[in-house]
Amino acid sequence: MNEIQKVGQTGQISTQAQQNGKSLKPNLKYEADSVSFSSKKQQSKTIMDKVLGFFGVKKETNISSIEADSVDKVWLSADGVTSQDAQSELAQKLRSMTYVTDTKMYDNVTMKMYNEPAIKTIVKYSKQDPEFGEKLAEIFQHASYSSVEDLEMIAKQLQDTPELVEKFYARSFATPESLATFLKAHKINPDISMRIFDLAKQDGSPKYYAYDTYSLTEAATKIGKEPILKYAGDSRMHLYADDVIDLAKLDAINSKEINDFIEFISKNNLQDGVRPERVSKLMEVYLTDSKATTELMQKGVFRKHLISEYTPAYKDIPEFVSLILDKNKIDSRMGFQVHEVPAYAYKAKQYQKTIGEITGQGFDGLNASQLKKIIDTIEQSAKQLDTILKQAF
Repeated sequence: MNEIQKVGQTGQISTQAQQNGKSLKPNLKYEADSVSFSSKKQQSKTIMDKVLGFFGVKKETNISSIEADSVDKVWLSADGVTSQDAQSELAQKLRSMTYVTDTKMYDNVTMKMYNEPAIKTIVKYSKQDPEFGEKLAEIFQHASYSSVEDLEMIAKQLQDTPELVEKFYARSFATPESLATFLKAHKINPDISMRIFDLAKQDGSPKYYAYDTYSLTEAATKIGKEPILKYAGDSRMHLYADDVIDLAKLDAINSKEINDFIEFISKNNLQDGVRPERVSKLMEVYLTDSKATTELMQKGVFRKHLISEYTPAYKDIPEFVSLILDKNKIDSRMGFQVHEVPAYAYKAKQYQKTIGEITGQGFDGLNASQLKKIIDTIEQSAKQLDTILKQAF
C-alpha cells in the first residue's frame, strides 16, 4: 500500500463527490493529536494535549463518561481485547479525535472521528502490529455506523489483499461503511463488481459508488450479467442503479424499444429531464404510445402520470395541447397548472374564434397567463349572460 499518512495529523480535508446526482463526500476539517501505536508513552505534550488542557478537558476520560453501556457491549466481547484495553492511552486518544462536517440540517457539526467498534478494532490489531493498526486508523476515519463485523472484514482483507482495499478506498474518500459495501460486492462476484466499479462518467468521476455497486452486482446474479452491464455501461446517458435493474428486467422482451427510447432521449438532449422520473418508468407510456410520449417529452413533459393524462387530448387536438404547453414553457409564471392543460386545450379550441375577435390576432402575442385570463373571462361572461337570460324569462 502506498505510504499512509500519520493518523490525526493536524490538517484540513475538503472533498466533494457525486453519486445518483448527490454530493457524498463531506467537507471535513479536523484537528487532532498524533496517535502512538507502540507501548511507549509520549514524553512531551502533543497539540491535542494542549488544546484539551486549555478547555479543561482531562485526557484520561473515564469509561463511565463515554456511554459505558455501549462501550461494554463492544469491548467485553473478548476477541483479543480486554476491559483494560478499553481504557488504554491509544483508545482514549482515538476517542478524543473529532472532525467538523456539514449535515443536511446544520453546518460545522463536530463529530467523533471513530465509533467504539472502530476504536476496539484498531486497538486489537495495534497490539499485534502497531504499523498495521496505524493503517487501520487511517482507513477507519469517519466511522459512524460501522459494525465490528464489517471492520473485521476490512482488516482481514487489508491483510490478504491490500491493493484491493487501497483501490476501493482511494476511489473517493470512502468511509468504512462504503468500503465494507464495496468489499461485499466483490465477494458476491469479483468480475461483475469490478467492471461496475470501474465505470466512469464523461468527466472521469465514478458512475456508481458503494451501495449501487453492491445492488447492481447482486442483481446481476439474479437477472443476468449481460443486461445489467449493458445498461450500467450505456454511454448515451447515466442511469440510476434502480433504473438499470428495472430496464434489465425488461430487456428480454423490449430490448429494441428500450434502445430506441434511450437513443431518442440522447439525440434530443433530454437526459436531465428524464433521469428523475427514470427511463424504466417512462417506458410504460412509451410502449403504449411512442409517438405521443416522445412528442410530449420534447415539449417538456417528463412525468409518467402527466403523459398518460395528456395523451388522449394530445391525440385528439394536438395543436391546442401544444399551444398550452408551449406558452406555459415560455411564461415564467406558468399560467396553466399542470392538471389544467387538457381541459384548457379544449377550451382554447372552443373559444378560438372569440379570442381572435377580442385580441384581433388570435393566440399570437398572448402569454400563458393572459390566455388563461381571457378564457376564464369568456366563460364567466357566458355564465353571467346565461343567468340574466334565465332571470329575464
